[in-house]
Amino acid sequence: MKKLLFIFVLTFVTCMSFAGIRDWFKDPEQWNADNISMVHLRDSTKWTCNPDNVIKQETCDSIDFWCTKLKRDKGVESVIVIVKEVENEDCFRVAQDIGNKYGVGDKETRRGLVIVVAYKQHKYFIATGQGLEQDLTDATCNEIAEDYLKPAMKDNDPDKAMLNVVKAIYNYLDYGVAELYKGQRSHDQMVFIIVLIIVVFIVIVVIIATDGEILSGGSGFSGGGSFGGGSFGGGSFGGGGAGGSW
Repeated sequence: MKKLLFIFVLTFVTCMSFAGIRDWFKDPEQWNADNISMVHLRDSTKWTCNPDNVIKQETCDSIDFWCTKLKRDKGVESVIVIVKEVENEDCFRVAQDIGNKYGVGDKETRRGLVIVVAYKQHKYFIATGQGLEQDLTDATCNEIAEDYLKPAMKDNDPDKAMLNVVKAIYNYLDYGVAELYKGQRSHDQMVFIIVLIIVVFIVIVVIIATDGEILSGGSGFSGGGSFGGGSFGGGSFGGGGAGGSW
């Protein structure tokens, strides 16, 4: 009886051990347009979907900053997705489906951008909305991926890859050059000088117009709040962009 009990316990423990090992090595989630949660719909300042935590949160924050600049300065609405695996290893299909399902990009201009990267499968696709295809051509998307995404991914640095791709896209749309820093410093300095001159001029005009009374007045303000969920504009995607593997 004791022998049978021992065999039973040993068999049970062995089965449980194999189950634990199986769970440890099981395939990650197969992501698609239906099960990837759009963070922008919960927080209007967020554009980066990172459900598998492939990249760091501070990297997501930096990408969100550049995506906000794309929206504000260039009218480009973005969704950036990095996961371990996508369904059928098809980043193109996932990017197109996200763009069309959620209407990424303004309904009138259709300037949407969806980047999907499957880190474990070594696949990616940069999808452009129908209104962005002329400004960000397939060839340019491929060039940016070759210069910034693939080298960093080969070095196992997905944080650098994702951030640099978004920065390069912004700079290309802003300066016509797909580089990270070219002209940025001088451009920012020039903008700062122009804004400073305008502010100083306005202050001088106001002081003159009020006979200096504004200098003796007092005022205060207070504010606060949190960001609510955002929405997409109703754009559409027709297959533009570029993708591949590394």
